[in-house]
Amino acid sequence: KQFKPKVLFLYSSNNRAYPDSWAQKISSAYLNKEVIKINDVGHSGMFDQLDVWTNETEPKVLDYLRSI
Repeated sequence: KQFKPKVLFLYSSNNRAYPDSWAQKISSAYLNKEVIKINDVGHSGMFDQLDVWTNETEPKVLDYLRSI
């Protein structure tokens, strides 16, 4: 809870090993955070599916980087 910089957590909706409950639990250690679920893909789909990367993941990452 003492870590001050903003932390970005990205996870995918189809990754059964990382459900919403786990995303909330793991991110709860940080006060300043942004938790984003990328829908309709598995873990690697956030990065290797060009349409998902271009339209969802990349803009979120760039927004985060601009905010820190």
